[in-house]
Amino acid sequence: MLRLEGELDAATAPELERRLTGLPAPGPVLVLDLHALSFLDSLGLNMLFRAREWALTRDVALRLVRAPVHVQRLIVLAAMEATLGPFYADADAALRA
Repeated sequence: MLRLEGELDAATAPELERRLTGLPAPGPVLVLDLHALSFLDSLGLNMLFRAREWALTRDVALRLVRAPVHVQRLIVLAAMEATLGPFYADADAALRA
């Protein structure tokens, strides 16, 4: 599981990419926990899309824990909810799915 905290933007998106590519051997499921994100910009949104693509190329199911309402709203406004989702209430729910 990767837990994202604070901002996911132009300054921090490369760190998520490093964390993804640095995973030794991801299992069949990777949970990306967004519940502690305080801010998301277009580059951060693009990084979430790229994380999805990264997972697809490795046959890994990417499951996202729902972000706070103000961050989740941006995902919906960008019409990315269906592409990135489904979103889960917490990490346990994501792992059980």
